[in-house]
Amino acid sequence: MQRKSSFEKLSALRMHIPFLRLIPDSVYFTRIETEFVVPNAMIQIVRTTLEQALDSYVMTYSLNGFDEERQTKHHLCQLVKQAQLSLRQFDIYNFLKNE
Repeated sequence: MQRKSSFEKLSALRMHIPFLRLIPDSVYFTRIETEFVVPNAMIQIVRTTLEQALDSYVMTYSLNGFDEERQTKHHLCQLVKQAQLSLRQFDIYNFLKNE
């Protein structure tokens, strides 16, 4: 079985998480693909529900995917501003996370 390239993994991720298409290719394809997980059907439902409820983009990360050895400029969190959730939004997030 042949392993997918970084380009193929990041391309597949864009198919599942539409907001990633807003990032220019020249920037997006320098991201670290091991940080992310292509969401399965259940996670995709929760992810899109959270996006709608919180009116914010929601990304799926790998549990052990953060590469501390790589320059931080290549991490998505350095490219996209984190949402500041209100107390109500945080309650929604916690409710959906624990459901």
